Amino acid sequence: MANGTPIRLIQRNGGIIELNVTTLSMDVDRKFNSRPKVFTGSQRTATDANLSRAVITLEGIITDDDAVFQTAETKATASIDFSYKIDSRKRGGEEVSDDDKKDMVRINFSFITQSSQFHKAPKLRLSSTQEIRFVSDTSNAHGEQSGSHWVRLHNQTTASTASEIATAVKAVIDDHYSSDFTASLGTSLYTGEANAVVTITRTASGNDKKFPKYANKEPGDSKFHIVTKFNNHVAAGGQSGRSAGDKVQRLWGVLNNSQDGARGGFDKQLRGGGDYIIGVQVPFDSIVNAGDTEKYSARNFFMTTGSYYLREPDRKGVENAVAAGARFEDTKNSYTGIKGGVDKATFVRMGGEPIYQFTIIFLPADVIL
Repeated sequence: MANGTPIRLIQRNGGIIELNVTTLSMDVDRKFNSRPKVFTGSQRTATDANLSRAVITLEGIITDDDAVFQTAETKATASIDFSYKIDSRKRGGEEVSDDDKKDMVRINFSFITQSSQFHKAPKLRLSSTQEIRFVSDTSNAHGEQSGSHWVRLHNQTTASTASEIATAVKAVIDDHYSSDFTASLGTSLYTGEANAVVTITRTASGNDKKFPKYANKEPGDSKFHIVTKFNNHVAAGGQSGRSAGDKVQRLWGVLNNSQDGARGGFDKQLRGGGDYIIGVQVPFDSIVNAGDTEKYSARNFFMTTGSYYLREPDRKGVENAVAAGARFEDTKNSYTGIKGGVDKATFVRMGGEPIYQFTIIFLPADVIL
């Protein structure tokens, strides 16, 4: 543990499995190929194609709940990045331009306002009954029309910045939906723009992977990026009320039969999602990121594969590590944990006691097919 934060396995549905790890091993095999050459006095030539293989080995014990630390309840959260868009035609992410925002609030070259085609305004739905619409307005950053709340995306001359939109969305939530949600602002992991991300937390317990979402895609394909949905709720006490055997059975069942997407079985139906393990959060104590009044700050290890990190080595620096216990983000260039899957797990019961030893081999992977 780092400052009391345990290592966590993360499931596709947002479920969290905490592990009491006693030994952590993180291996990297660079496949550095060094060979001596003939007639050179054994001079050696090497090749390195940057095809490294990483393995994380977790060893520890599983006991009844009353014998180990368990985290308190956490509520489900969702994040929306207003500086980043997903364009299905290009299959990539890019910053939202002024033209993108203008397209989102106009149909047939007529701006959508509170009094003109308001029913066609793009909608961000927080639940089945709560929504925020995006319109063009010349004065106010946000408001209400016929019982529906709206946020200004464009003032018919220039587009609002991502931070202005995010701030307005937060204000609507604070003013009108505070009994069900709380909202905070953050920096985009994609564009680096401050206050461009709204993180929304449910006040009630439970997950809801259907929301938030956009009710429609009109006009055009451009839309803001919903980073995560309400699916990371952890019940009070984490795994409280479970015996060691309960916990082993949970992991045993998940690892024996779970699938992340794709099609399988004789009926060729779509599989996946649900309880499949997609990542791990491994905390460490950091002095670099510690505040003035603390010696250490608990941070998560992160993986540095891909051109995002290769082009700019500074992105590999420890100062980029996020606080341990942060929500795991299954998105590109995430610092919140390590994506991948479990390759092998071994559970050994120790004598006749309700204590199990485990060894879990986790293989990092950016994409799971």
